[in-house]
Amino acid sequence: LIQSTAGPALKCVWFSLPRTKFKTSREYLALATKYDAADPRVAAYFGAVAGADEKVDIAAAWYSVASALYEASARMEGVSANSAEPSPIRADVAATMLNVNLRAMHLLRSTQPKIAETLARNNIAMEGRIDRSVLFTPVAASMLPDLDANQIPVPQADHPGYLLSVSRLELGRALLAQEKYDDAIAELKKVHMYRAMVPSTIDAGSKMQYPIASAGIYMISAMLAKGDNDQAVEHYRYIGRPRGLDEETQAELVRIQGLIEQHRADGQNQSDADAVRQQREAMEAAARERERQNAETERRRRPR
Repeated sequence: LIQSTAGPALKCVWFSLPRTKFKTSREYLALATKYDAADPRVAAYFGAVAGADEKVDIAAAWYSVASALYEASARMEGVSANSAEPSPIRADVAATMLNVNLRAMHLLRSTQPKIAETLARNNIAMEGRIDRSVLFTPVAASMLPDLDANQIPVPQADHPGYLLSVSRLELGRALLAQEKYDDAIAELKKVHMYRAMVPSTIDAGSKMQYPIASAGIYMISAMLAKGDNDQAVEHYRYIGRPRGLDEETQAELVRIQGLIEQHRADGQNQSDADAVRQQREAMEAAARERERQNAETERRRRPR
């Protein structure tokens, strides 16, 4: 973290924010601003503190400032993170932009899903510009603090591959929020491909299971929303008992479990009703056949 004169003050936020000391965290960041106002991390950390303090609009604004500063810094080096050109981009620049955009997506997904979708697509557009050899190498410069108690001491950094997989997950969730169910399912299916991309010589960590498990859950949500209940039930068979889900995804899992069980119950009730109907029809057919046979026997007994 100590890469500029703002570094020591930024490091202090890692210890104050998990303890919900928002005022103290802002004081450290004000000090960091005096040291180096142009450091994009200061704006990103202000966004992290505001987000933890549930000040969504302020946090989103700070993340926007951070993104603009990172872009300006990249352009000073002759690289644009937002360029449509397939020029290479350094892993640390890409990972930092990915993480800042992800924080903003998380805040905006439910209230402004279209903006969240745009941010997610911006992240995914960077994928082809990152050297594949460092796609699963942790990038410490991209780290941002939050309320997670496991932040103390500072945890291991995420790698661009993980951040891209979560970006794909967030894109699917943003599309789901806009009721674009088929598009959401298509994007969520792609989350699984990142696990296959991890080289056998690299331990990408158990965190890779989070976007994969979450994508499966939201795929089922989209299927249920579009009325494809049978397909949802089929995919639910492979969900298992995922761990490490965020609270919102855990709640969504509980919700779809209830819908799946109700669908199964309705299906069983329908099957039972069909069985009763078929049995009744069979009994009525047998009764008609007996009547026909009795009538035929009676006819044969009559004198000719």
